[in-house]
Amino acid sequence: MEIRIDQESKTPLYRQLGEQISLAVGRGVLLPGSLLPTVRALSAETGIAMGTVKHAYDWLERQGLLEKVQGRGSFVRRQAVDRTGKKDQAMQKIDGLLDQLDQLGFSGQEIRIFLDLKMRERDQLWQDVRVGVVDCSPEALSVITGVLATLPHVAVYPYLLDQVLAGGKPFDPDFDLLVTTATHLGQLKQKTASGMAILPVVMAVAPATVMALARIRPEARVGIVCASRRFGEVIQKTIAQYALLEQSPQTILLGEDGQDLARFAADCDLVVLPPNELSFCSPQEQAILGPFIRDGRTIAYQYEMERGSLLFLEEEVRRRFEARRDSR
Repeated sequence: MEIRIDQESKTPLYRQLGEQISLAVGRGVLLPGSLLPTVRALSAETGIAMGTVKHAYDWLERQGLLEKVQGRGSFVRRQAVDRTGKKDQAMQKIDGLLDQLDQLGFSGQEIRIFLDLKMRERDQLWQDVRVGVVDCSPEALSVITGVLATLPHVAVYPYLLDQVLAGGKPFDPDFDLLVTTATHLGQLKQKTASGMAILPVVMAVAPATVMALARIRPEARVGIVCASRRFGEVIQKTIAQYALLEQSPQTILLGEDGQDLARFAADCDLVVLPPNELSFCSPQEQAILGPFIRDGRTIAYQYEMERGSLLFLEEEVRRRFEARRDSR
C-alpha cells in the first residue's frame, strides 16, 4: 500500500491518510481481515507523526472500515460498511442543501465561499485546545474563564464544581486539559477518569484590593454583595485579614429580592463587589448599586491568577496546540 501525503493540501493529514487506506480497501489492495501496520510502524514508514496515524485509525474505525482487537492490532473489517450507500446519502444531502441555498438567491460563488468558511471553522475547532474550567463559585469561574479566553487557540468550557461532583459517574469530558484551583485538585482527581490532564492554578486577591481594604475606617459599616455564598466567604476572610473593622461585614447574594438589596445597601457605608459584578447583576440591582459606584463607596474585589500559574498555563496551552498542529 503506497501512501502519498500532500503537505500543502488543506485536507488534514489524518484524513488524507485515512482516505488512502479506505481507497486501498475499495480497490482490493487491502482485503477484509487484513492486518494493518501498527501505529508506530506506519509512522516510521511514512514519516507521519504517531498521533496523526492514530487519529486516522480512529477515524477509519468510526467509518466502519477498521476494527481494533485488543492485543492483536487493527484489521480491515470482514463485513465492511457499505460505503457506496453512505456516499449516495451524502451526495443527496449536499444536493438538497445546494438547492435550498439556490432558492434563497445565492450565486454559485457565494455558496462556495459559505462552504469554505464553514470548513475553515471546523478545521479551527479541531485545532483549538479544548480546556475545561472547574471551580466552586461562579465568580472565580468567570475570572479563570476570562483569563483563558485571552489566550490564542483555546476553546473554554466552564463548569461549577457541584455540577461535576453530582451523580455517580466519573467526569469524563472530551477536553485536552482541565483547569481548577489548587483547592479542588484532590476532589477532581477522584471524580475524573484516569489519564485526564488536570492543571491546578493559584488564585489570589490583587494588591490594589488589599490596599483598599486596609484603608477602610474601623467604624465603617461594610457590606459584601456577591453571586454565591462560597465567594462571599472568600471575601469575608480577606476583609478579616486586611481590614480592622469594629463590626463584621454582612453579606447579601445577588438575585434575591431587589427590595432586600436596597435596604441592605442603605445600611452600608461601603460595599465590596465581586469581580465582573455587572455580569451577575440584574438591571434593578445595577440601579441600586449605581449610586455607590458613582460616589466611590465600593471596593472592587479583584481576584486574579498568580503570575507563575498564568505563565505555566500559557506554556501548557502553547505546547498542546503546537503538538496538535504538527500532527496534522
